[in-house]
Amino acid sequence: MIPLPPERIKEELVKNSDAVLVKASQKYDINGFAYVFEVGQPEPCFYFALNTSPNGEAAASTGEWDYPAGGFEGSSVSDGLRDAYSELDAYMMEDEDSKDRIREIQAIFCSAMKVIRGRWLEKLGTCIFTINECNDDDQVIQEIYENINEVRT
Repeated sequence: MIPLPPERIKEELVKNSDAVLVKASQKYDINGFAYVFEVGQPEPCFYFALNTSPNGEAAASTGEWDYPAGGFEGSSVSDGLRDAYSELDAYMMEDEDSKDRIREIQAIFCSAMKVIRGRWLEKLGTCIFTINECNDDDQVIQEIYENINEVRT
């Protein structure tokens, strides 16, 4: 069983993402915003990624983005989210081989990102919103990317 209520996780992600995007959108022309998480790695295991490349849409994989591991102005993860993620990381590590728990947490992150996308689509109309677990294969990355960005206005 997930160590934290899924709604609490989603609430922390949405609250933190709004704060990050408010700060980042004041300085950058954003065309990609993502949650990137690592399982079983040193801190920080969760971070925000940002793409500002002027030559088109952000790719589904955040690895080539210009801020793939945070580091952009306003990218700080809140203490509440950092604490929550350390508990989730331990939970996912117990089942890393089957990846069932990783996919369970990924679904919660996906749900939160869809909320963020809905809130920010009017201001960031060409922005791609996505999530990646660092070891996801290309097919998983593409499926999640398409799921989150299925409706464009």
